[in-house]
Amino acid sequence: MDGVWSEVGWDGLPSRPARARRRDYFAGRGEAVEWKTRAHDLPVDIESRLLAADLHQRLASDPENLVVFMAEASGEVVSAAWLEIYPGTDFAGLWGGSTLPAWRGRGIYKALVSARARVAAARGVKYLKVDASADSEPILRRLGFTAITKTTPFVSTPPVTGDSPGSLA
Repeated sequence: MDGVWSEVGWDGLPSRPARARRRDYFAGRGEAVEWKTRAHDLPVDIESRLLAADLHQRLASDPENLVVFMAEASGEVVSAAWLEIYPGTDFAGLWGGSTLPAWRGRGIYKALVSARARVAAARGVKYLKVDASADSEPILRRLGFTAITKTTPFVSTPPVTGDSPGSLA
């Protein structure tokens, strides 16, 4: 991971420690780990930095089973998504699927879903899974996807003590 940005410290500057250690701990156990960002987190482009670091690591470790798709207009990426194929199964996941607000409503997301589905089918995938946002769900339903369950994120927050980084005490 040297040279790859993978953590934001309390001061908003790039660093590696806590998230990288947590990610590596669970990766060593063969388990996924999830963290969320908040609208007020710094730096303002934290989401794209975290996503880029994660995709970079995953592409480097398994390039055959992670396929990234982008839609560009005048040299600018206006939408991006990826397909993750789960080897040894009939499943693949559709992830990312984000389109810049100014480019929404033009069928770009739908085109990226269709392109990923075609690649998955060509590789023998029978089933696609998507953890859809409220914006994506109606589009996916029109494309023939059926909701079979719903995810609900939970966050465990430890109590704040006077000597915690960022505490006001």
